[in-house]
Amino acid sequence: DSCLELHSIVEKGVPLFKHFGEWLKMKFNWNLSYGWAHAITENIEKQQDPLKKFYFFVNEFRKLQPEVVSIIIPPFSQKRFTFTQEKKDEDPYLSPKKIQIIRYIPEKLFFLRFLYAKKQEDGRDLFYSIEEAKRSVSKKGSTIKKRKD
Repeated sequence: DSCLELHSIVEKGVPLFKHFGEWLKMKFNWNLSYGWAHAITENIEKQQDPLKKFYFFVNEFRKLQPEVVSIIIPPFSQKRFTFTQEKKDEDPYLSPKKIQIIRYIPEKLFFLRFLYAKKQEDGRDLFYSIEEAKRSVSKKGSTIKKRKD
């Protein structure tokens, strides 16, 4: 995920692996204090192979379908500038132009995707409802639109 995100590449229809642990936590109500690998090892039957179980869970996780369910348009683009000797330029990386709320279908699991002028960035946090995802965004004057296909 890191290399893809660095270059703002989104694999269509593929869940982000950085959300795998949260999905396990939601799906099985596991404690992930020590990470998902430890959670798998501690929560499977003793005769089961943890590596095989990991791949089973990954295959289940990859069945999730990310789908944009809402778009938030910030009320204004906070202009932040970088200064060079010649001029001052607006930095397009600092203020998102749009924020997408994406749901992992069929689960009720949501995350945010921030769309900037020259890149995009997926949020690490997952939310258990669209309302929770919307509340996490500063909505001061934001326009929230449902996606139209």
